[in-house]
Amino acid sequence: MAKNLRAKGKVGPNIVRAWFDTVLNPLLPALSLEEECLVRKDWTWRFIPGGLEAIRPVRGHLDINARDNLEQFLELHSGVAFAVQMHDKNVVGLSDKCGQLQRRLEQSPELLRIYKRLTTPEALSDIGGSLQQIFGAYPPEHQVALIAQYIVNNTGDLPEYHTTARFWNKHKHEFLAVLRQRSILVHALNTEKAGETLLKSVGLLLRVLKETRLRLSLEHDVPYVTARASYHEGAL
Repeated sequence: MAKNLRAKGKVGPNIVRAWFDTVLNPLLPALSLEEECLVRKDWTWRFIPGGLEAIRPVRGHLDINARDNLEQFLELHSGVAFAVQMHDKNVVGLSDKCGQLQRRLEQSPELLRIYKRLTTPEALSDIGGSLQQIFGAYPPEHQVALIAQYIVNNTGDLPEYHTTARFWNKHKHEFLAVLRQRSILVHALNTEKAGETLLKSVGLLLRVLKETRLRLSLEHDVPYVTARASYHEGAL
């Protein structure tokens, strides 16, 4: 198919400019953020609605109006298309493993025991807050699920603007230790393995995108970013 497209015409600077502005330049920082999260083992999992927040299939990082440009770009760059396919497959794999770990944690008697012990009025008096103040808009039936989400994401200290910050930051080591429970450990290890697999895919995709952008820039005399685009992005 790509050969047929090339036979009908050729890629020129206008097409390359559109690829840079709508596909490559938005994807590179988004994938770099994915890489940073994966290195920290922060999967950005959210139990509601059930999925990864900052880690997503490639199309999910682009404006909906740019997706036709992505399709054209991938049609003409099979190596990038393969890397995108592997990345997206591994995003789904990590999301599935996070969901399985979330469910296992929510069903964990040990996690429930810790939660109940640390949310008695006496225990809460140490941090000066009630359950409602700590969990905010989360109803009682979602409070253990939120703690499980933090555990899935290997969450460190939360910033103070989180209502759960004082509670989680004080007890995070005890909650995170649940990952070592026999009934949980295999799911935790499977999630970590899925994260490592995706990290490799992200690295490959970043490399081929950067190499392709460099080649296109030199072949067609098109800068990565125009002065106008730089000004516009800086003003946002």
